[in-house]
Amino acid sequence: MRGNDWTAKYLIITASAFMLQACAVTGISPEGANVRVISETQASDCVFVDNVATSNSNTLIEDPQQDARNKAFNRVAVLGGNSLRIVSTNSQIAPSGLGSIFTLSGEVYRCN
Repeated sequence: MRGNDWTAKYLIITASAFMLQACAVTGISPEGANVRVISETQASDCVFVDNVATSNSNTLIEDPQQDARNKAFNRVAVLGGNSLRIVSTNSQIAPSGLGSIFTLSGEVYRCN
């Protein structure tokens, strides 16, 4: 019986940890932290690298907009850019009716 008690406690702790992580905002990498948002005018003085599109990881996340922005900044850095021009954003209620989905589309640039 003691083995079953330990197993049940382990499962509850593990499930709780996964649920808490699911509600956490995606972290920003050290390189992503150096990415800046630029305007269309500023982009004209930079080199275009690629397009990027992101959305939040979980509809119940605390700050879906920040989650999508952090993902975008991290992606810009991975692509070798240092600037992001946000082209569009959209926020809507999740199909389940619980939480929201935030999407961000933008252009990656390398600027001096």
